[in-house]
Formats: sequence, structure tokens, C-alpha cells
Amino acid sequence: MAEIYSDLPSPSLTLNPHPSESPDLHGMMCEITVDDQIAGLRSRLYPYQRESVSAMLFKEMSVSDVPDPLYIPVSGVDNTVFYLQPATMEILRECPMVAAHHGGVLCEELGM
Repeated sequence: MAEIYSDLPSPSLTLNPHPSESPDLHGMMCEITVDDQIAGLRSRLYPYQRESVSAMLFKEMSVSDVPDPLYIPVSGVDNTVFYLQPATMEILRECPMVAAHHGGVLCEELGM
């Protein structure tokens, strides 16, 4: 399965073929969520679907680090926030950051 998805072209590269150039993310997100038709897409999307596509592309094109999703915030007795990794029971004062993962599958619930 990983081989199939690793061979697919990234939507961010289709929209911005020169990743070294910073894309106008705000303009692109507005275009996707407001315009009736998305360039290169044959189907018309419902508003909630356009918002999902916009959010997915924003994540795809983001270059900043994100908090490690394996750590969950836990409040202490004095409301101090700690970060717990349940599998290893490791507790940290600051949530570790990881490089943003690019790629994914966008699935919408049918019948909405």
C-alpha cells in the first residue's frame, strides 16, 4: 500500500510545482473554499468538501514542525500541563515537535 501512495503525485506539487517558492496559502485556501470550481477537478464539491480539501492542502503545504501526536496533554494538581506518551509512560514538560508528515487520504462520510 505504501508503494502505491508514494508513487502518486502530491497535490501541493501540482498546485505549486516549485516548492522552494512560498505559495500564497491564504489565497489558495480562499479560492478553494469560495470558488465554485477547483482547477483540475471535474466534479463540483459541496461546501463542506471544499473546506476539507482546503484543510488537507494547508497541511500538505505546511513546512513547520507539529506537536508529536503520540503525546497527550495531562493537567497536574496545580493545573500544570505535562505531556504523556501512553505506550512508554514517558512524561515531559514540553511536547516534542516532529516534522509535518505530508500525504494522506481524504475521506468524507457518505450521505451528508
